Amino acid sequence: MRSHLTHDLQAEREQIVSHRSGSGVAIVDLGSYPAFVAEGFDRFDLMQHLCRQTEALTAMMWEVPDMLLNLQLILSQDPHAVEDLAASGHRVVAGGAVRSFGQLCLASHESLLDCAGHRHRDLLRHRRRADELSPRLLLVPSGVYEVTVFSGPTPWRWTGEGSRASNPDYIVVLRHFPHPAPRLQPVRLAGLAIAGF
Repeated sequence: MRSHLTHDLQAEREQIVSHRSGSGVAIVDLGSYPAFVAEGFDRFDLMQHLCRQTEALTAMMWEVPDMLLNLQLILSQDPHAVEDLAASGHRVVAGGAVRSFGQLCLASHESLLDCAGHRHRDLLRHRRRADELSPRLLLVPSGVYEVTVFSGPTPWRWTGEGSRASNPDYIVVLRHFPHPAPRLQPVRLAGLAIAGF
């Protein structure tokens, strides 16, 4: 049985996912984020680690209430997506940037802490089954992502029953900037004669 859920944002650029994140949630790059740090790692160590990884563009994080949350994930190259959400009254609660080569992971601070202090744990494969607490694998195009998190139209203080499943608590906009094409530098080889030069 799979221990994580996969969301292909390349195919479907807007999705709503339900996720229980404890005290906080992070988006990390699976290819470059160091999940294990040291045995006996605690919450204060994790905060320092996440701050360093934020500077390295391998992670971004924000605090959330400890409850089941609906997160609307939007993959966009539109520079106006963030401006439009801000203009419609949504409040920015967090922002950052993450570099990725195709696999991002949405994970709770608890999952990150568990992996950081146990060498043999893995963000996507240390649970027995996939559930609302499990990290989420996000398949995305390679590039750099400007991540902006907005409060949703239904803030987390919402207490009614209604159709809450379709109302996000947070809107997470991942604005994609493709990796630039590699530049070829002219190379001069001493003693090589090229006809016509």
